[in-house]
Amino acid sequence: MKTVLNNLTGCESSCPTLGEDTSSADTSLQSEINRCFANSSEEEEVYPLTVSEIRDAQLSDKHLRKIFKRGGETKENSDHTYIVSIIEDTKVITDKSLRMVIPKPLQSRAVIWYHYYQDVKPIANQVKDNLF
Repeated sequence: MKTVLNNLTGCESSCPTLGEDTSSADTSLQSEINRCFANSSEEEEVYPLTVSEIRDAQLSDKHLRKIFKRGGETKENSDHTYIVSIIEDTKVITDKSLRMVIPKPLQSRAVIWYHYYQDVKPIANQVKDNLF
């Protein structure tokens, strides 16, 4: 089997040349290519946070856990009032408008989902309008 050394990427493996029979080595070849080029065929899925994920993160946060135990909190000289509310049969900390408090570790994921949803929703509406 003729091989060509792939020096362009700094990969020290041997890759088959065009025209060679690679059917028996397709799996190992694909894994070698993935290793050489840091190729990933799996995209990270974007999905919204669940209420239980938010509750678990709230209970992991030291300050929010105290609010949870007290059943809420009203800060002096502030419009912030936090209460413990039941959303989807799960107790979570919300503001008085029932907006859930998203702990710091989940905030970036919430923003990523929001941006993803804003990009996808207009496309879905266009497809729907074209179909119906």
